[in-house]
Formats: sequence, structure tokens, C-alpha cells
Amino acid sequence: MKIPILETKGLTMNFGALTVAEQINFSLRPGARHALIGPNGAGKTTCLRTVLGLLKADNGYAEIDGIDVAKEPMAAKQKLGLF
Repeated sequence: MKIPILETKGLTMNFGALTVAEQINFSLRPGARHALIGPNGAGKTTCLRTVLGLLKADNGYAEIDGIDVAKEPMAAKQKLGLF
């Protein structure tokens, strides 16, 4: 089985009392495709920004190639090809 290139566990993001993304868990393996769908305001962009480390998650984590990108400086994110 291939190791996930992207994995989230319990990813949660709040803006004050408003929970925008709650307990997001998924794995993306090399060659796999997933869709992130939902109505406007559902938290899709917030989820992606949290995965990329542009926003700090309130709970959980997101790893790309086993690296918690939220803890990495922008230069390291660029080396991973995120920006």
C-alpha cells in the first residue's frame, strides 16, 4: 500500500464561536483524486488554507509527505511545491 502524500486527522478550524471545519480526516495516496465540494460558505477554502499551513488549525493536523506544513516556514513549503 502506498504511503499517503496528504493526510489530515481531526483537522478543526474555528473563527470565534463559529466552527468552519470540524474533524476533517482523509488520506490522499499518490495518483488518487478527491473532490472537496460544498455550498458557498461551507469551509472549503478554509480547509485548504489550513492544510497548506496558511491558517493555524485549532485541533488536528495536516501532513504532506509526512511533514506538518503548519510548522514549516514558507521556504520549506515552496520546496514541497505548495506555492
